Amino acid sequence: MAELTDAVEATRTVPLGERDDLRVALRATMIKRIEHLEAFDVVFDLFFGDVRPAPASATAAAAGDDAFAALSDEGLAGVLRDAVLAGNRPVLRRISAAAVDRYAEMEPGRPVAGRAYLFRVLRRLDLENLVAEDPGGSGALADRLRRDRIEATVAYVQSAVELEIRRRLVADRGAEAVARLVRPPLHDAIGFMNASSAEIAAMRRGIAPLVRKLGLRLARQKRRGRPGRLDFRRTIRSALSTGGTPVQLRFKPPAKPKPELIVIADVSGSVATFARFTLQLLYAMRLQFRRIRTFAFIDDLVEVTDVLANSVTAEQAFATITADPRLIWLDGRSDYGHALETFDARYASSALTGTATVLILGDGRNNYRAAQEDRLRLLARRVAHVFWLNPERQVNWDTGDSAIHLYAPYCERVVECADLAQLRDFADRLV
Repeated sequence: MAELTDAVEATRTVPLGERDDLRVALRATMIKRIEHLEAFDVVFDLFFGDVRPAPASATAAAAGDDAFAALSDEGLAGVLRDAVLAGNRPVLRRISAAAVDRYAEMEPGRPVAGRAYLFRVLRRLDLENLVAEDPGGSGALADRLRRDRIEATVAYVQSAVELEIRRRLVADRGAEAVARLVRPPLHDAIGFMNASSAEIAAMRRGIAPLVRKLGLRLARQKRRGRPGRLDFRRTIRSALSTGGTPVQLRFKPPAKPKPELIVIADVSGSVATFARFTLQLLYAMRLQFRRIRTFAFIDDLVEVTDVLANSVTAEQAFATITADPRLIWLDGRSDYGHALETFDARYASSALTGTATVLILGDGRNNYRAAQEDRLRLLARRVAHVFWLNPERQVNWDTGDSAIHLYAPYCERVVECADLAQLRDFADRLV
């Protein structure tokens, strides 16, 4: 409600006919996290998709558009270069519209193909060469500032082309049809299993505040914990200095039972992204447990507790873990059965206790090898809880080489953790 109130107040101070000013005002009042900017821009363009900025003179605008349309490809490229170097954004908007007319090859009624249209236009405009051809770059501050301004202007041209394509798609197909295909997912709704490198980078930016928030919340819970039992001896000793008036009660430190956490993580290529983010969250939660022991496997299992403890960041720890050659025993393909067998033989006697919670991280795809689910059954008998976090969507469980149905009966819960939102929800429940 506070953001909406601020947004309404902001619209009273900017002219509603100025699209760019309105966009900036709503951005400033409604968006709190940088990773939400792209989604906001798409929604803004869809909502106002059939609204063009009102030109100062319709006759002048039409004459300018006709002039750009009459130019050859080389002539249009020259005007574009001059406008970029001059930072002339009104002209750049009209050039962007002319470029969409000329290069996008949009046909009314065809299925929405916004990215294809955008690729065609940007390929013909060749904006990267505008930056490369800039005569600056000697290292002087003025040259650096000039280059930064040109790069910002080129980025503006790209966004102007995308906006023009989106506006025309909305006018032709309607906002709802376009929204279903061009709306970008928020970082916490991106699936771990099929995220691109750019989406993984966005997720990394998104998990950092989540880790800090979780760590601060756990620290506050620890500080605000209920006091322990009354310490009669300390209370009387404190009261001697005041003759017992007033009496200040003294309490013993609370003896909070801290469970042990055992993490068994598949770090093979198919689920490596999920394992990385999960270990990052567990790194923030480590003070909530008496002890955390972490084991990683691909087709063989090794303990990596010391790696996590001695690494400066969780990212550094994960890089060290995945580079360990001991994780590969046979062919480097996930083997849950052999990992459970190795854990039972090497570590179960020292790691498992009656208060321990076991987290297994992985998709359960065993490459058609022996599942050895009896090993998990024996493990579950010796600990308090067993949770399995599966990064696959539940509709894909038990398909192909998935053995999750063999392991599920021995887990307290098998939890779908396909994106950051689901992983965050599980972490909240765990602590």
